Amino acid sequence: MGGGKRIHFERCVHVVGGVGMIVGIIGGMGPLSTVEFLKRIVEKTPAEKDQDHIRIIVDFNSKVPDRTAHILGEGESPLPYLLDSVDRLTKAGVDVIFISCNTAHYYIEDMRRRSRVHIVDLVEEGLKILKKRGINKILLLATEGTIKSGIYRTRGERIGIEIMEPDEDTLDMTMRVIYAVKSGMLDEAKRYWRKLSDSLDKEHEILLGCTELPVVADRGIDVLDLWADIVLKVVREAAI
Repeated sequence: MGGGKRIHFERCVHVVGGVGMIVGIIGGMGPLSTVEFLKRIVEKTPAEKDQDHIRIIVDFNSKVPDRTAHILGEGESPLPYLLDSVDRLTKAGVDVIFISCNTAHYYIEDMRRRSRVHIVDLVEEGLKILKKRGINKILLLATEGTIKSGIYRTRGERIGIEIMEPDEDTLDMTMRVIYAVKSGMLDEAKRYWRKLSDSLDKEHEILLGCTELPVVADRGIDVLDLWADIVLKVVREAAI
């Protein structure tokens, strides 16, 4: 499955970018996935000219410590870096903030307590989209940090979607794909993905719950498409 339907131009109060809303994105986790996320937003924006696009400010900080390592008790906390991004984007004058990393949503409540600007929970909003599409059960492919922290599981319970978590072999291969993408080894990542894809149960809807996966994946519900839809929805509603 791909993402949602393209939003019709007429429904966006004529010009999405003209509303004056400035979108802030905390990115760089990882670099390629942030670029891909921005690409999806641009592709899905119903623009007829440059000026119709959304104004976006990105804090592209690839120095944020590994989220999974910290969640597993093996590394430095990324929270101070994430809070710094919140402060920088707020000072830059953004109206809303999105985090372009699934695992970083583990820290969203601490970030919200710090922020004067609303931070959208993309994980929760993405699951709400799936629920509206009639999807009640998914197999989640994500980092070990995302799986172990229960980011999707707890939100799925609230929304009414059963989150099937991967077995150890599937999780191990998923992590290989993710970190190959982070290393820029896309050919290797694609080989790992083919092995992973061939091993999956095709009866289940598959959610790519890490922003690295859609860079190389050719099947599954693409989180970046869901997230791009949410960004456009927030901007569109602000214009109404």
